[in-house]
Amino acid sequence: MASGSTTGGKGAAGPQFKNPRLVTPLADGILVGGLSIAVIVVVLLVGLVMPTAYDSFSPPDPSASVTAADDGTGSSPMIRLDHLALIIILQTMINGPHFMGSYWMLYSTPGQVKRYPWSTIYMPILLVGMALLSVVLVAIGASMGQDAASFETVFQQAQLENPSGPASAVLASFQQVPLFAGGRAISMLMYAATLIYLAWHYNGQAWGMTASYCYMAGIRLHNSDRQLIRSGYRAMTAVHVCWVLMGNSRMVASPGTTENITSMFITLMVLSFAVTIPLGIWGFRRAARRNGRQIPIRAILPWMAVYFWYLLIFIHPYFFVLLQLFHALQYLSFPFRVEANRHAARIDSRPGATWKRLLLLYLGLLAAGYLVFDLPPVLEMMERLAIRPFELAALVASVINIHHYFADGAIWKISNPDVRRDLFSHLVPRET
Repeated sequence: MASGSTTGGKGAAGPQFKNPRLVTPLADGILVGGLSIAVIVVVLLVGLVMPTAYDSFSPPDPSASVTAADDGTGSSPMIRLDHLALIIILQTMINGPHFMGSYWMLYSTPGQVKRYPWSTIYMPILLVGMALLSVVLVAIGASMGQDAASFETVFQQAQLENPSGPASAVLASFQQVPLFAGGRAISMLMYAATLIYLAWHYNGQAWGMTASYCYMAGIRLHNSDRQLIRSGYRAMTAVHVCWVLMGNSRMVASPGTTENITSMFITLMVLSFAVTIPLGIWGFRRAARRNGRQIPIRAILPWMAVYFWYLLIFIHPYFFVLLQLFHALQYLSFPFRVEANRHAARIDSRPGATWKRLLLLYLGLLAAGYLVFDLPPVLEMMERLAIRPFELAALVASVINIHHYFADGAIWKISNPDVRRDLFSHLVPRET
């Protein structure tokens, strides 16, 4: 969600509303951060009480699609958390509709294509073109004997000849199996871009939640209040990027360098928490005093949640998939509120019909998400393209993830009066 300002520059208290919520106060609190904080506390406590509880889980390994280390036979004792049935079901029910919801908002809103051609036309073409180029290079390479097996052989041989680091092995693979290596390089660059974009996207959306609930509570934030509160979101963006770089450093750096990078990351994370948490509390307190109103917990929960998110993946990196679910859950109430408000504004809208419409919309988003994310791994055609099911699914996910960032930047500009109307038209001003 984009984080356009919903607040005045001088901090004067805004109008109050009888119903400052998107769904219900309890549901809003659960969705924007309450549930994620509770789940993370339980996960951390279990790990503390039973240190070996998560030993069977393996962290997300970006190098897997480069080195093709897993032959898909299931011989490894480690388990990818996002391969568990429960997580797959939750991803299908929550994460898929969250992505498709942004597409619904982007392309169903009149004038969006003309107003934001980069987000609606050019970026999708560019991303799909890169993905197709990756698949074509891998397929042509495979037809010439440059398949995953030969790539792995070249990679391992180069590592044996030069064990100082994997950089020489990567260079050797480009020299001996250039088509296959080039196709994989494109997919890995897209994957890396996805992870880095997620840093800004996750924290930008959480800030948008804080700003929105402050607006609904009649809280107007002074610019200094915003800067104090957003310091935490910006710091966690930096932590996310550094976490990605730390996780990938082993691909190009020696063990000693990797250890130094990890030490620097720990220092950055400790400083980020120690400095920005007091600044954020100060910002909320200043805003409350200036407006003469209490900051609603629903505005504070997203801010609290991001600290728990990054603490979780630092201690247990294999739980990154939970961050995806928490972020998606946080998002869903906003497009559904917009759709409910649009439906209520129709002349022919009937009482009680809104919930039926929202249910149909959710089922449509669920089906679309399944077709995009869950169907590719089971398509037989992927064998003919010489690319394994989960690799093609990851490529599709990279395209959607990157474009999702640009789509949200277009549809959630709160400075746009049309967006404010669609999101907040259900609010009823309190009589004074």
